[in-house]
Amino acid sequence: MSLHTAPERGIAVSSAFHLAGRRGTTDVGGVKELVGGAGVLVPAKDPKALSEAMLRVMKLPVEERHAMGKSARTRISQFFDMNVKAAEWEALYSHLLGDCR
Repeated sequence: MSLHTAPERGIAVSSAFHLAGRRGTTDVGGVKELVGGAGVLVPAKDPKALSEAMLRVMKLPVEERHAMGKSARTRISQFFDMNVKAAEWEALYSHLLGDCR
């Protein structure tokens, strides 16, 4: 299990998700949107909740931990892939520019 608790770690979280890493992170910034249901999210600045979440994940059967990792990779690939995001932005700008013409 890898773990990120700093607010500026959104990129690290998405990278680890893409690599099918099991993820535990604190609820800061836009991390909640990245994690979705594919990882463990705990309140920021709550070490007790963080340690409990870590223990919960470590006690999961191997198959469940692997499934969590696969779910994380699928989530990032489906919703946060750079090509997907670029196409979404391109469509938005085309729509906006089309409305201005």
